[in-house]
Amino acid sequence: MRQYPKSLYFSASWHKADRKISLLVAKTFASKGFLLVGDHPIYRDQDHERGLGYPERVADILDDCSGIVVFWPKRESPQTTSPYMFTEPLYASRSGLPIFILYANGVSIDVYQSGANKILTFGGNNQNTDVLDVDRLDKNGFSDQLVESIFQIDLKNPRAFVGPIKVPTTQEEYCSEEEDIAEAIERFAYSLPSPTNLKFVFNIIPFAMQREHLEIAREVLEQTGMPCFTAEDHRDSQEDVTDRWRSYIDNSTFAIAELSKSRETCSLEVGLAIGKEKPVFIVSKRAVEELPYGTHTRPVVTYNSLSNLRKAIRKYCQPYRRRIINIELKEEGIASQKETGLPKWYFRKIWFDLGRKLLAFTILLSIGISALLATIVRFFEPEQLLAPFIAGTLLTVFGIAVSIFSPLQQLLEKWIANKIKLSLRVALLFAIIASAIFWHVF
Repeated sequence: MRQYPKSLYFSASWHKADRKISLLVAKTFASKGFLLVGDHPIYRDQDHERGLGYPERVADILDDCSGIVVFWPKRESPQTTSPYMFTEPLYASRSGLPIFILYANGVSIDVYQSGANKILTFGGNNQNTDVLDVDRLDKNGFSDQLVESIFQIDLKNPRAFVGPIKVPTTQEEYCSEEEDIAEAIERFAYSLPSPTNLKFVFNIIPFAMQREHLEIAREVLEQTGMPCFTAEDHRDSQEDVTDRWRSYIDNSTFAIAELSKSRETCSLEVGLAIGKEKPVFIVSKRAVEELPYGTHTRPVVTYNSLSNLRKAIRKYCQPYRRRIINIELKEEGIASQKETGLPKWYFRKIWFDLGRKLLAFTILLSIGISALLATIVRFFEPEQLLAPFIAGTLLTVFGIAVSIFSPLQQLLEKWIANKIKLSLRVALLFAIIASAIFWHVF
C-alpha cells in the first residue's frame, strides 16, 4: 500500500515580494514529511467547477487536514498584516484543528488566553476592539468591509497552538534560524490528529496495470493532494475483499476506472460506484464501443500513451483541485527530493511492472516445459530429430495462448501476482534445469 503524508493547510502570501520567504517556510514543513495544501489560485479569476465559493472551498480542504499553518506577511495596513487571511484560521477553529502561527518582521501580533480560546490581536493596543470569531463570520458572511475593520480574531479551543514565531525576511537570516522553527514543528507534529474525513480517490484497475496506476496516483496527488487507493490496498486486513470494495466506494470522493482489460471485478466495482451515485470517470486504451454496457453514460477518455493518460486524469481532477505547495517546491527546484515532503513512491519509475513480470514468467515457464517435453520425446525416441522443433512449437503456442486469451492471463494473475518474485525465481530455476537436461540429452 502506498504511504501518504498528513496534510496541513498552509496559509501564506504568494505576492511576488513574499513568495520566496513563504516557500522557504513551506520547505521547512515539507521536509518534516507534511503535504501542504491550500485553495487553488485559479479560482481568483474563474468560478469553481462544482460551484463552491471561497468559504466552502476552504472548509472542504480543511475537512481533510490534520492542522493549519498561518504565516502572516507584513502589510502597510492598520493591522500591520493582511486581514483577508483572518478567515482561514477562523474556519480551522470551527473543528478545533491544531494551529501553528508565524509572522514576518514588522507584523504586530499579540496572543492572550480567554478560557480555552486563543485571542489574536493585530496592530498594537487593540484589545478593546471587536473580536471576530467563526460564528460571526458564518452569520455575516465574508466581505472586505468586515475583515478590514477587524483587529482581533477568536480561535476557539484549538487542539494545539504553537507560536507566534517571528520569521526573518531574508534567506540568509531564515536559514540561520530554521533549526528553531524545525524543532517547533516537531513538537507540533505530536499534536496532529488523523483527518476526520479523509478524502480519497478510488482507482478501479486490474492489479497487473501497476505502471498505469502509478501514473494515475501521481497525477491525482499533484492535482488534488488526495490519496488514490485500489481494491488491493489494505489486502492484509481481515476485512472481506467485497466489503473492502464497498467501503472504498462508499467513502471515496470520486472513482477513476481503467477499463483497457476486460475484468469482471472491475465491471462490478464500476457498477457499485454508479449505484452509489459516485462520480465515475473512465479511461481506456480500448474504443468506447468495446467497453462494458452502461459505461458509455459516464465520461470516457481513450488514450494511447502514458502522457495522454496523465492528461485525462488532470482533466478529471479539475473540479477537485487544490494548491499543492510541495509540487511547487519540486518544480521550482527550491527543495531536494527528500525536502519536498512528497512520498517515495511519487518518484518511483516502474520499468518492469507486473504485466511484464507475468510475461517473463510465461516465457520462462514455456521454455522449461518445452525443454522438458522435448527431452522426454528424445528419451523415448532417440532417433527423433524433430524434438527441438516440437519444443519450439509448444513454446510458441503457449505464449500466443497466454497473450490472446484473457482468462489465461487472469488465471496467471490470480495464482502468482501476490508472490511474483518467488514465482519468477522458481520459473527461472525450472527453465535452467530443464534446458540443462535437454542440452545434456542432445
